[in-house]
Amino acid sequence: MKIPKIEIKNHQKGQTAIITVLFLLAVSLVLGTGFMSLALRQTKSSKTFLYSIKSRAAADSGIEDVMFRLGRDMSVDASESLAVGSGSVQTSVVDVGNDKEISSSAGFDNIIRKAKALVSGGPGLEYGYGVQVGEGGFCLDSNASVLGNVFTNGNVLGPAAGGCDRYGGSGNASIAGSVSAANSFNDNPDDLESDYDQTLIFGKTTSVVDIAQQFRFTSSGPAGRLWLFLRKVGNPSPLEVRIVRNNGSSPSNNPADILAQTEIPAAQVVHFYTFVDIVFATSTLLQGNTDYWFILDGQQSTTNYYEIGQNSGTSSGQKYTANSDNPSASWTELAGQDINFRIWRGGISHKIDDVQISGPSWAHLIDNSDIKNDAVGYTFSDSTATGTVSANSIDHCTIGKDAYYNTKSNCTIYGRQITPTTAPLDPPFVPLSLISPAQLEVWRNEAVAGGTYSGSCPYRPANGAVIGPRLIPCDLEIISGRTVTLAGSVWVTGNIILESNSVLQLAPSFGPLSGALVGEHPLGSDDHKHIDIESHAVICGSEGYNGLTKKCNEGNGSYIHFIFINEPLMTSIHIESNVEGRAVFYDPHGRIKIQSEAHVRAVVVGYEFHMYPNSLLDFENELQTVGFFEGPPGTFIIRDWRTKE
Repeated sequence: MKIPKIEIKNHQKGQTAIITVLFLLAVSLVLGTGFMSLALRQTKSSKTFLYSIKSRAAADSGIEDVMFRLGRDMSVDASESLAVGSGSVQTSVVDVGNDKEISSSAGFDNIIRKAKALVSGGPGLEYGYGVQVGEGGFCLDSNASVLGNVFTNGNVLGPAAGGCDRYGGSGNASIAGSVSAANSFNDNPDDLESDYDQTLIFGKTTSVVDIAQQFRFTSSGPAGRLWLFLRKVGNPSPLEVRIVRNNGSSPSNNPADILAQTEIPAAQVVHFYTFVDIVFATSTLLQGNTDYWFILDGQQSTTNYYEIGQNSGTSSGQKYTANSDNPSASWTELAGQDINFRIWRGGISHKIDDVQISGPSWAHLIDNSDIKNDAVGYTFSDSTATGTVSANSIDHCTIGKDAYYNTKSNCTIYGRQITPTTAPLDPPFVPLSLISPAQLEVWRNEAVAGGTYSGSCPYRPANGAVIGPRLIPCDLEIISGRTVTLAGSVWVTGNIILESNSVLQLAPSFGPLSGALVGEHPLGSDDHKHIDIESHAVICGSEGYNGLTKKCNEGNGSYIHFIFINEPLMTSIHIESNVEGRAVFYDPHGRIKIQSEAHVRAVVVGYEFHMYPNSLLDFENELQTVGFFEGPPGTFIIRDWRTKE
């Protein structure tokens, strides 16, 4: 009697278990379906977000593409379509008075984003970096800081790496932006002639058409770059530049002995003396302590020819011929010691050393630095990075995310370790000549057309004076306590001095446009010439100076360009302590210095740049694009830019 009871009880338990399992399965199916639906929705949402970002970036890039081509006088259709990866972007351009309205629409996976910008076209410049420096490099002393991106063709050195002029110091140097130190040319010229007191004409007569200058490197390396102190008369043909072997104390005429060659377009040479920068893209290796020649090969014309600065005296280091392309060309000695030139070896790598950097960093060597972002370098040593590091070798380092490397020593890595890897390339060389020769010529012609100052020298404008356009054939000094206004381009063949507590501003008529104050070291002058902005001087754009606050009014995108030419490898622009202002400091062939406590909202473009203790350079957003009254097509000023969902 007990057995049936037990069988019935087990049967009931089995039913209960089955019901429980079915219930749990149903719940699981419901939950699983819910989670799957949620996951699918999240995946779809992620894809939507990704495609939205892609579409928005493509829409903005469509406007940037049109602005780039308009700014360089390239053809742009009223409407265009461009494939971008798996998506596309359509742009249209409509005239709105004197401005242009650019619209763009981009789509990925049927997710459309639109953008529209209103721009004013005209001459101007686009500055991508707050600091752009040549082979002389960029050094920062203790507590010096840059708010903006930095690009150099030389080293970036903080206090412990020597600082500026070996001042050093115990404080930190910081850059709030990205930093790149490119693989380029030697830090100093390998050979040069620095003096020039007379002019050599070539290409005018039938005999002196092509000229050649002898030089040598102290160490082996490829030919990198060449500076020539050059001007043109009329509109001559381009100049071919060749580096050739020596043959019996003369340039070789054998085509097999050409080691490097390039061309100087006539448009790169203006009608007054400037240094023309020539870069050799490729070159055969030149041996150290061996004589070579560079040849300037042009065409003969009595009205269209070139002139080059020359040092007087006698020498066998320069020669001429009627046609250097002729294998039988005969070379004859030129009167004079040497033509004015500087030449550098190529293939030189550079480093970032002892700097705190908030943005991505890229150099052959990153040493003793703190990178609050990603870093790329052939060697990453004694440094920290919060992001990912890509390098051939890493040692004594801390890396917050992934590390790509081939060799490692004493490093702490918090992300993935990927090895072996392909060693990263060095940053490529980027030339500094942002201001075109044509723009310089426009400014000089404007100054000449405005009349030449003929009073006593140095020229010291009165308080409240409005000057420009004007050519000043001597020093310009703005006396302490005086306020002077620039109403047009001013060209000075001499020193430019802003004394302590002086004020220089642009006239209100400039509006959002910028002006130029250019200093020139004249041919044959032995004295050192430069721009000197003394302590407590104030520099304002067209927004003007406020006498009550002793500062500039709120900025409107207008800046003064302080430019110095023809003082190569010297301190050509010197900004002293406690200077305030908005400006562009520009000399791609000279050294620029900002002394202690100077705080400037500026762009700096120079062959070499020094920042002394506690100095600050702030790269304002408005400085990325600046416009001028006159000049060749260059840029577009953005009036309004909107992105639509």
